[in-house]
Amino acid sequence: MKELLKQKSQIFLLFILFYLIAEIITFIWVDFNFLPKDLVIDLVIALGIGSLIFLMKSNKISIIYLGVVFFIIDMLFLINATMYSVYYDLFTLQQLSLIGEATNVINIELLSIWGILIAFVLLALYILSMIFLYKHLKKNQKEIPNYYAKGLALFFMVIILIGGFFTINTETINSFLADGNVTTFKRSSFEKYGILGYYTKELEDIIEQNNSGYSQIVAPNYSDPTDYYGLLEGKNVITILLESIQPFAMNETLTPNLWRLAHEGLYYENSYSENKTNVSELIAITGNYPTINFNPKDYSYNFSYDLPSILADDGYVTNY
Repeated sequence: MKELLKQKSQIFLLFILFYLIAEIITFIWVDFNFLPKDLVIDLVIALGIGSLIFLMKSNKISIIYLGVVFFIIDMLFLINATMYSVYYDLFTLQQLSLIGEATNVINIELLSIWGILIAFVLLALYILSMIFLYKHLKKNQKEIPNYYAKGLALFFMVIILIGGFFTINTETINSFLADGNVTTFKRSSFEKYGILGYYTKELEDIIEQNNSGYSQIVAPNYSDPTDYYGLLEGKNVITILLESIQPFAMNETLTPNLWRLAHEGLYYENSYSENKTNVSELIAITGNYPTINFNPKDYSYNFSYDLPSILADDGYVTNY
């Protein structure tokens, strides 16, 4: 038992070392603190993932397994580094549903050269370190009798310890278990729980949503079209005011409705931006940017060229 624990612990501790390095680099890149606020939760989840190596008699298979896990972590760093550099945003697992559409519009120029270089060097150092450790273990390897019985015992021991940890009544653990808004507040959640803590919690939320049965509840309540449905089709002009958007955000694949509105409707490229909401609404109503302060008590303004007036000439009534 002692020899088994010694061998697997060396493999796992090396993995944890590189995981923490990758996490520190990720946190520095996205302007977070040095390490997660609830680091202990992050490490306990890492321990749960790593405990599977106790079920693998071959050290080579154990190293390959943790290598795959670290490769995923390395790619998460690169994706988050790219998204933060371009959009000041972080990656979520829910965005995987858009991967088919995103590949149609991905621009290789958006990738960070430094991010790619760091990810490559980090992965290369991890592989070289694991190769060195494997050679060391192979050179000094001792036969472990009844391996699977001992490995299974250690595995269940770790799982029991992890389960016991999450039953401890502390504010940190209770907050993590009850948190259902990790994607809503993803920056604060990511900074709080760390890479493995955040994505484990998000995966848990996705599974719960898929098993919630909401779709079965909502589907039977869809209303059937009535006699009034489509009665005024083609007789309405709908003005849509978008707030906090840039033209580059409109894409034929990712935002097809906005794309059609921009290319098949009236689209004003020379638009004003960075206004307060009330100023933007005034522009939409009056059709121009006010040169002087607007006074609702003054009726001397000429609004003959605004959109509601133009539509009124064609018999339309504007409701805003």
